[in-house]
Order: sequence, then C-alpha cells, then structure tokens
Amino acid sequence: MIRVGDRVKFLNDAGGGIVTRISGNEAYVQDDDGFEIPTLLSNLIRDAGSNMYDQTGYVSEGDDEIESDEILEKKTAEKVEKSTEDIAVEITEFAQRLAVTLAFVLETDSAKTDERRVGIYLLNEGDYFLYYAIGLDILKKRKNIGYGLLEPQMMAQVGSYTVQMLYDYTAISVAVLPFNVQSYAAVSAIEIKIDWSELNLMASSSFQPNEYFDKPAVILDLKELNEIRLKKEALLNATKPSVKVDTPSRQPVKEIEEVDLHIDKIVSPEQLSQLTTSQILEIQLDRFTFALESAIKAKTKRIVFIHGVGNGKLRYEIQKTLRRKYPHLDFQDASFAEYGYGATMVILRK
Repeated sequence: MIRVGDRVKFLNDAGGGIVTRISGNEAYVQDDDGFEIPTLLSNLIRDAGSNMYDQTGYVSEGDDEIESDEILEKKTAEKVEKSTEDIAVEITEFAQRLAVTLAFVLETDSAKTDERRVGIYLLNEGDYFLYYAIGLDILKKRKNIGYGLLEPQMMAQVGSYTVQMLYDYTAISVAVLPFNVQSYAAVSAIEIKIDWSELNLMASSSFQPNEYFDKPAVILDLKELNEIRLKKEALLNATKPSVKVDTPSRQPVKEIEEVDLHIDKIVSPEQLSQLTTSQILEIQLDRFTFALESAIKAKTKRIVFIHGVGNGKLRYEIQKTLRRKYPHLDFQDASFAEYGYGATMVILRK
C-alpha cells in the first residue's frame, strides 16, 4: 500500500519521488527538483531501495484515517530491531547539541476547517539521534500519528491534515528521546502537550514566513517549550500547600471550597516580577486545574474560583476549560453578594 512519505517510482514514466499527500485514488509526488506531480495511485510502485528511516510513522490519508494500533506496533518492532550500524549518516563522536523543532505548514489556505490543510513536520537540527512519538489527544486518550527514529540534521513529515480533522482532538503531544550511537551529553527527554487553543490554526496570522519552508508556518522550539514547562511545574510545586499527614482522625467532606486565583496569592513578588502576561495566565489555569482535580478526588460538593473581574480573560479560559474538559460538571457565577462579578462556582456533586 502506498502511503504518505513513501519513495516511489512511476510505472508508465521515468522518474519518481516522495509521496507528499494522498486524496482518494490520486497521489501527489514531489520529485528531486521539488516539483509536485499529481498521478493515480495505480501508476506508482514503491522504491525498494529507499531508506526505511526516511519517513516513518506516516498517516495514509484518504478520509484522514489513522493506521491501526496493531500495524503501528508491528512497524515499531521492526524499526527497533534494525541496527543503527545501517544508518547512512555521519555519527558525531560526542553529541551535545539538542535542537528539535515542530512545524505546522499551511499547505492550503481556506476559511473552512474542512478545506484548510496543514502539514506537520519534525526537524532535528542537532547532533543527537531522536526516537520520537507524536499523537493527538482527547480527554485521557491518545491516537498515534507518527513515530520513529530521526537522524541528526534530518526532517520527518508526520502527515498532512485538514484543520477539521485536527480539531476533532483537543491537543497534540510530542515525546522525544535523544541519544547518540557513541557517547553524548545527558539530557532529559522531551514531553510536550500543546492545546490547539494555543496555536489557533484557523488564524492566517498564526502562520509566518520562516527559514525552513517556502510556505508560511507555525514554528515551535520543543526544547525551549519543555524547559518552560519544567520551570512552571517547579514553580507550581513550590506554591502547593503542604499536606498534613499526622492527623489520625478522618476529615469531614467539605461542602464548599474557595480558591483564590489572583496571581499574588500563588507566587511571590520576586517570582511575579519575572513572569510575562501569558505565563501568569498559564500558572493561574494550572492552579485552577490542580484545585479542581483535588476537589473532585476529595468529593467536595462545590468549589468557588475567585478570579476577579479584570479584562475577563481568566474567567473566559476557566469556563472554556470546563465546557471542553469537564462537560459533566455544572458551573455558574458565584454569589454576587459575596464575590461580586469576580468568581465562578463549580458544582461537583448534588
């Protein structure tokens, strides 16, 4: 079966190239000169001499279908068994430069989500080898769309999708494990989850000219994003209230709990002076999620989040999160007499 990313030859003509996308029974093949040639799938044959690591873990897209878990697991096992001695790249004796980029390239621009098409690419600009896995998330489930081994100074095309298909999920997750065949500087694995609301793939302004592609794209530095995530988690852990463990008696179930989300109640003045507006909002939303999940586990009846009035951004994001991730929970404006317009009450159980 011909898939996106396969190197192919033309049956009825000379030449060939790499399949960039598939629509119905027609494929688009990019030749070595960069030209994209449309042709029927029946006119193609896979090039048996192509490197199995050139394009791994692709989605073959007719109706945006994703390969079954059984097929993906089988392919993963086959790749892991292949020795790195067969990899035809120059291996650095000591790897120490990690540079990983995730790119969303605007292939077809349209105001309609079922017509706007985005290509997803993973770029390895460093000297590490990278094992990677990319998936689409919804609630606590993840669908694998790409995986494999990415060599230094190489790029993998994960696939081409309509925005409508991507928006059927809530986020994209990327896991990257850096290593080298010989020796390397020890670095942490990268694990990033990006909500689609952070990217806004329906806004043309989100896609910018770049050094990697001829078309506008959203370019994300995964190493930098991972470092920000780790710092944020450390900051949140430092601000979590300590839990008393020496109380033998069982605590009564709380009827109502209050959580103040004003940033000066979460971080110190010194920490606050180093945060941007977007980082402040992220910390407030993380505090909201942590408090909400804790209240659910504690079987609290109601929880009130005090967010203030301000420009309304925090209130909007809280209620959007509740609608998308907790549709089974009811919420409303908290008592005006007690909180004015600056609080939201979530009803956890009746």
